[in-house]
Amino acid sequence: MDYSINQSTELLDFGDGSPKSSTANVTHTYTTPGTYTANLTVTNDVSSDSMLKTITVVQPAAPIASFTSNKTTGVPPLSIAFTDTSTGLPTSWSWKFGDGTSSTDRNPTHTYSLAGDYTVNLTVSNLNGTDSKTAVITVLEKEIDILPTADFTANPTSGSAPLSVLFTDRSQNATSRSWKFGDGTTSTDRNPTHTYSLAGKYTVNLTVSNPNGTDSKTAVITVLEKEIVILPTADFNTNVTSGYAPLAVLFTDLSQNATSRSWKFGDGTSSTDRNPTHTYSLAGDYTVNLTVSNPNGTDSKTAVINVLEKEIVILPVADFTASPTSGSAPLSVQFNDRSQNALSRSWNFGDGTTSADRNPTHTYSLEGKYTVSLTVRNLDGINSKTAVITVLEKEIDILPIADFTANPTSGSAPLSVLFTDRSQNATSRSWNFGDGTTSTDRNPAHTYSLAGDYTVNLTAVNTNGTDSKTAVITVLELSLIHISEPTRQ
Repeated sequence: MDYSINQSTELLDFGDGSPKSSTANVTHTYTTPGTYTANLTVTNDVSSDSMLKTITVVQPAAPIASFTSNKTTGVPPLSIAFTDTSTGLPTSWSWKFGDGTSSTDRNPTHTYSLAGDYTVNLTVSNLNGTDSKTAVITVLEKEIDILPTADFTANPTSGSAPLSVLFTDRSQNATSRSWKFGDGTTSTDRNPTHTYSLAGKYTVNLTVSNPNGTDSKTAVITVLEKEIVILPTADFNTNVTSGYAPLAVLFTDLSQNATSRSWKFGDGTSSTDRNPTHTYSLAGDYTVNLTVSNPNGTDSKTAVINVLEKEIVILPVADFTASPTSGSAPLSVQFNDRSQNALSRSWNFGDGTTSADRNPTHTYSLEGKYTVSLTVRNLDGINSKTAVITVLEKEIDILPIADFTANPTSGSAPLSVLFTDRSQNATSRSWNFGDGTTSTDRNPAHTYSLAGDYTVNLTAVNTNGTDSKTAVITVLELSLIHISEPTRQ
């Protein structure tokens, strides 16, 4: 059936090489078995579109005869309902009941009046052939009425939900049975298995029958609340993951909820110990597998152990410098690692603090003597070195006090002045004579050549700060001395 829309033309390719159709609403006959791809292409003035469908043609087959009956044995008069279960689409049926009678019904019912073994034959046909099947119906001599006796066992009779219970019919003289499992479900199987999903007490009833009567038996199945299933979780660690052969490795099981375990060390050996130690003799990469189990399941974890070729043992040598090694608090000390052959290091500064840096800087806040320890490691061993850092009481910052004298402080040019430094707590000084010249001498002498007022500045310095003092030097014009000539007599 064509469901296309908005098309102006259609072209249907049946996929079997036959002529294409210009309409999709067409009946086509495939004559040869196989798988065919039909392609419908629709077009209009704007565009085109296609759709593919797969057609499978199978080889016609003859029917296969099969049937069932509601009974295969019993006492006369024995009424049997035969049900055709043949396959292959039969179109006709021929029954021969073994007692000289027959039927062409598909599902006939036949009654045997006399005791005996009767071979029933069903022949089915269609255009491709025929097939037959036989079965034996045993009709017994009519006996004294024997009533059935219901009996059964259940295994288990209690457990956690979901609880699967196998019921086994132990009844006698029964030709049919009906189970009621107490949860609204039933069965006519002889030995059914039934699963209870919810907790509760369930009364199971088995009713058995034969042509002479019925009988019943009950039993109680107790279903408990569903238990939480706890699966194991595999986990482990090792004291080393690489090293030189022979390499002894301690494996520590950290798994949870496990009741058993199995180690495979990757070199063909195994263990069931909880925390085994294993030695690898040869170099290589070994994948270790730990599998843990409990009644609910299993889990695994792997890790790789890298075993190196054995080399010459090279021990680390610890060495370091510290600058400064003494001073007033707070004292900042730069430590420089000079160790050899070390892969890792650990500093202990002696005041309760540590560091793994290579060249740490550490500040001591309190006075005291601190023993600094550097411990270095490699795969072959460890080594340590110590040094003492002395931290003094914090000194009070003493500032310099600038002071000086000048002699003379005035006079005629050229005027030579001696400056005397009276400063306190100074470690260096700087003079500015006010005429563009300077000096760092402690007690300099300076000559002023020109008249004027000169402001002299002394700056005193120490590590804690600076201080200055000024004074004015007055230089006068050169005085002319007039000498009177003596009066001549």
